[in-house]
Amino acid sequence: MPIVHDPQEEEVPTGEMITGSGSSGVVNEGPSKSGSYTNLRSYLDANKGAGKQMAEQVSSGIQEQVGKTQEQLGNVQSQFQQNVQQGGVNQNQQMLDQLRTDPTQVNQQDFSRLRDATYQGPQSFGANQQPSYQQVQQDMGQIQQQADATQTGAGQRALLQDQYGRPSYGSGEQRLDQLFLQAPGESRQTFADLREQVGGLAPQLQQMQEQGTQDIAARQAETQATREGARTAIGGASTDYATQVRDALAARQAQRPEAQAALEARISGGQLTPEDYAAMGLETGTRTYNMMQNPEGMISNSTFDPTKAISQDEFARSQALAQLGGQDTILPFQSSAELAGTQAQVGFDQDGIQRALANAELGYQNAYNSSGNDAKEARIAAINANTGYYNGAGELARFRKLERDNLQNEINDWKRQQGYYNRV
Repeated sequence: MPIVHDPQEEEVPTGEMITGSGSSGVVNEGPSKSGSYTNLRSYLDANKGAGKQMAEQVSSGIQEQVGKTQEQLGNVQSQFQQNVQQGGVNQNQQMLDQLRTDPTQVNQQDFSRLRDATYQGPQSFGANQQPSYQQVQQDMGQIQQQADATQTGAGQRALLQDQYGRPSYGSGEQRLDQLFLQAPGESRQTFADLREQVGGLAPQLQQMQEQGTQDIAARQAETQATREGARTAIGGASTDYATQVRDALAARQAQRPEAQAALEARISGGQLTPEDYAAMGLETGTRTYNMMQNPEGMISNSTFDPTKAISQDEFARSQALAQLGGQDTILPFQSSAELAGTQAQVGFDQDGIQRALANAELGYQNAYNSSGNDAKEARIAAINANTGYYNGAGELARFRKLERDNLQNEINDWKRQQGYYNRV
C-alpha cells in the first residue's frame, strides 16, 4: 500500500518492528506517558485514507467475482427457460381444424405428439444443467465466505494475503495493513457495501428458483391443455364424421327402390348412361340386343352392405380419423380399401347380364341365319335400327331405303316375331 508520511521522530512501542505494505521499518523506543503508542497513532493519522483504499482494492476483486456470478446466473436462467419451453408441447390449432376439413392430410406422428403430450422438461430450477448450475452455487458460497471475512481479524488477514500475497509480504506488513483497515472510518462502509452487494446474490437466486417453479407449472398446464384439446378435437371430429357417414349410408339404402325404378326406366327407354354400363360391367355402347326387355332380371336384389356401399373417400377419411385417434375404426363396421365403393346404390347381376347377353347374341345370329336371303338385309337393318346400333351412316341409309321400298310391314312383322320391339 502507498505510505503518505512516515514520522520517524514519534515514539512507537519498544523493540517491535512495525511496517506497512509499502513502508520502511520503524523501531519504537517506548510508550508515551499516557501508555498509548503515540508514534503508531500519528503514523495512522498521517496516512489517513489508506485503509479505505485497501478496502476498495480488496472489495474490487470480490465485486468482480460477483459480476461474473450474476452473469452465470443469467445464463443458467436463460438455459433453464429454454429447457422448460422445449419440455412442453404447444397446441396446433390449424392441425385440429384439419381434422374436420381433411383428416387424410394430417400427419399421424405430429398429431400423436399433441394427443399424447407430456411435459418432459426440468422439474426444478437448474435441473439438468449440471455442472454449470452446481458451479454457480459453489462460487456463490465462496463469495459469501469472502464477504463474511471482512468482519473478523482472521478474515481480513486472509483477504490481505489473497490481495497482496507475495514472498516478501511478511507478517509485519500484514499486521500494519490490517491496522489501516481497522482504523475508524476507513474500511467499514466499503466492506458494508460489499457485504450488501454479495448478500443480494442469494435472494436473486431464490427469486429465479421461485420464478422457475412458476414457469414449470405454467408449461405443464399448457402441455396438459394441448393434450386435452387434441383428444377433444379428435373425439368430436370422429363422432361427427361417423354420424355423417351413417346418415349418408341410411339415405342411400332408403333410396334404393327409387333408384331401381329409375334405372329400369333408363334400360327400357334406351337411356343408359356410361355409369350404368360401368355398373353392369359392360363397355359403353355394347350391343345388348333384346335383353333389355326384362330389366328386372338384370338388377341384383343383393342385401345392402355398408362395408361395400361406403365410398372410397368416406372410408379414407374415417380410417384416417381412426388412426389419428388410436382406434381400429370410428364406424360400427369394419370396411377396407378393397371393399369400399364396390356396391352401387342399385346393383346389377353382372354374371347374369353376361349370360343373358350371350344368349341374346346367339338368338340374333340364329334369327339371321334362318332368314331368307331377300329378307336378311331388311332384318339386319330392322335389328340395328330397333336396338339403336346402326354402326355408321351406311346401315341407317340402308334402313331408310327399305322404308322407301315399302318393306316396313315385313320389318314390323319380323320384329314382333323376334321380340325386338322395345328399343334400347
